[in-house]
Amino acid sequence: MRHCLPLRLILPRASSNLAQPARYPAPMTDPELEAAWAAVHEATPEGWDVGQPMEHPERNEWSMFAFDPSATPVVGKRSREWTAVGPTELRCVQTMAYCLRELREGRWPK
Repeated sequence: MRHCLPLRLILPRASSNLAQPARYPAPMTDPELEAAWAAVHEATPEGWDVGQPMEHPERNEWSMFAFDPSATPVVGKRSREWTAVGPTELRCVQTMAYCLRELREGRWPK
């Protein structure tokens, strides 16, 4: 079951600079997660930013957000933002890829 909630997006950046490990995520070693991130990068609409997944152990779920920074916020809420939720980091990233593909194609994800 996919859960897509309207909300907001900053893509993780790979770095070969190992002197600053706190600023950059570690290289991915899980091929499925790496493929899911590749799908997110491919599906991201032009100009959107995608955030990193965050674990919420109190709810036993992961979430991540995406947004169009060119959309003008009204009282702190953007009209073009999205949040994906999943039971694991992998499912969360896969769900975000699905949601972004739908948004890029002009459809509202379900």
